[in-house]
Amino acid sequence: MTPTDLVLAPPSPIDEPKRLSRRIEPIYADLPVDRPADMFRLALDRTLERLGSECGIEAAVLARFEGGRWTACAGSDGRLLEKLGRLSRAEHEIFLAEKTAFWKDPFPAAVWLLGGRAEWLALLRLSRPPDAGVELLLEMARLAIQQRALEAGWTSVLDRARAIQRSLLPDPLPAFAGFDPRPARNRPTPSAATSTTRSRSLQTPWA
Repeated sequence: MTPTDLVLAPPSPIDEPKRLSRRIEPIYADLPVDRPADMFRLALDRTLERLGSECGIEAAVLARFEGGRWTACAGSDGRLLEKLGRLSRAEHEIFLAEKTAFWKDPFPAAVWLLGGRAEWLALLRLSRPPDAGVELLLEMARLAIQQRALEAGWTSVLDRARAIQRSLLPDPLPAFAGFDPRPARNRPTPSAATSTTRSRSLQTPWA
């Protein structure tokens, strides 16, 4: 059999999300996590830069839910801002349920719901209605950004827990006569040491 006789099987649809995940995750892996607004704004910039031509992304707007409505935080596209100002309650409910939505009217667009409390919204204006491949690619991008956001949330919680723990301890630690502050597990107690020695002496040579 010659090499030209070999027929390569097409990739399995089951493997497609895995392949896309390996491609997408590095794009957002180093996003700064100190300020969510900066993180999501940079995430949209990278989405436009790395996926813009492939997905037909022409512009993006980032908004935050405040005071019962969505308020734009980044982006200046007039058509997206106009659509943002006219979002209905029904559309809001769709975002909460689906996390990713696609519009065809009045123009093609993708919408991402982001953040640990679903308080951030990203609107992407597209040059054409997305096909199934573009929809999957954009959904994988949203998941990668959301994963980074959740990691940031856990980091913040752990930092606060450490700060609270440190605030409960006196600084500096008081010194007590005859008290060794080293962990007790590093030093066997006299009774434990005696018990260990006694057990070794009772062992038979063939044990």
